[in-house]
Amino acid sequence: MEITAKRRADRIIESPPKVPVINGLSDLQIVQTKTLPRAVQDQLLQLILSNQLKMGEKLTEADLAIRLGVSRGPIREAFRGLEEAGLLQSNKNRGVYVRVISPEEGMHLYDLRSCLEAYAGRELAPKITKPQVSELRGMLSSMKHSYERQDVDEFYPLNIAFHDRIVEMVGNPKLLSTFRKMMNEIHLISRHGIEEEGGRLVSSHEHVEIVDALAARNARKAESLMRKHVIGSRDRFLLRKLRAPASK
Repeated sequence: MEITAKRRADRIIESPPKVPVINGLSDLQIVQTKTLPRAVQDQLLQLILSNQLKMGEKLTEADLAIRLGVSRGPIREAFRGLEEAGLLQSNKNRGVYVRVISPEEGMHLYDLRSCLEAYAGRELAPKITKPQVSELRGMLSSMKHSYERQDVDEFYPLNIAFHDRIVEMVGNPKLLSTFRKMMNEIHLISRHGIEEEGGRLVSSHEHVEIVDALAARNARKAESLMRKHVIGSRDRFLLRKLRAPASK
């Protein structure tokens, strides 16, 4: 059964990003889906990816326990999981913060991402199936509607899902796990970057070109377009950082 773009957006990253707000869930509902600490971790992940918890923001167990309607124990366990995923940073004297990605580290992450996605495009193109092409085009259709409305909250997870699905289609589990772990860190700066650009979405047409190259089974072109797409994101990130001092 074909997985819709919206459902796919619910499944990616190392822990599924979309979960109901915990406050109000019965114990039975939590047990039926996942453990409470995992549910808490997923909810915190959503708050980070939606930029409700921003880079550099200090997190406290007490405040988040009240916000999510749980005890402090699951919050503490969720902190550990998100720190391992590269999203939080703890300091014995200062507490727990949402990680801040430096311009240099951000550049390195985007360079790595460009290599991984270019490789994925090259590997997938010769073997992509018609149902897979149809699935990607369906995802593009959903993305187009949210892009035309400049709906960042809807577009962002769909965009994540689109790139994740292309890498997943390659069929290399090690590539996929490496890509998802790296993307955890990139989300910290990519969503923040949209906010810095005034919420304006860019580069939607590049997704169409990528799928067209995959559909044509043109490995060289798919590789080139994937690399160009990510490098464009990297360059916008660096430009924002260069402008930042002048704006202060």
